[in-house]
Amino acid sequence: MNGEMMSFKRAWVGVAVSTLLASFAAWGGCSSPGPQQEGPARGPDAETPLALVLKYSDFGPQAMAYETLGFDWYQWEATGGPDPSQTYDIRVVVFKGLSLEAVKTMYPVDRDKAQDYRYIRYEDALTYLNNNIKDLPPEMPALAKLLETTRQNILAHF
Repeated sequence: MNGEMMSFKRAWVGVAVSTLLASFAAWGGCSSPGPQQEGPARGPDAETPLALVLKYSDFGPQAMAYETLGFDWYQWEATGGPDPSQTYDIRVVVFKGLSLEAVKTMYPVDRDKAQDYRYIRYEDALTYLNNNIKDLPPEMPALAKLLETTRQNILAHF
């Protein structure tokens, strides 16, 4: 990556971290369930050794996760809607040893049931978590703890 691109990335990360600090503080850190609805993992076999179903919020706030997981609203909607307090029950399927097609068959997106899944390979999930944990400023210990807990849950599952 050339120097100009690295400078742009550093500036973007600075803006993103500032946004994350503000949104995470407003969100209440890890003491709150966050913008996600709580509930059991969905799918025909949420405990399969080849797939783990987590909440979108387990990967941090949307400002951090959207490039990897998409936006924190139903993928069949153009935007998140006018009410910022509206929540969406979006699950993230971490998978290993399965094809993406197989995972999508096991955990299908169904608009009629408001069932929205995002899919991420095991290696990509760990890379995402490791990079974000490493890049977080010390002023964000609650977010670092959330991401580390998600990382540990993934490692323990597989």
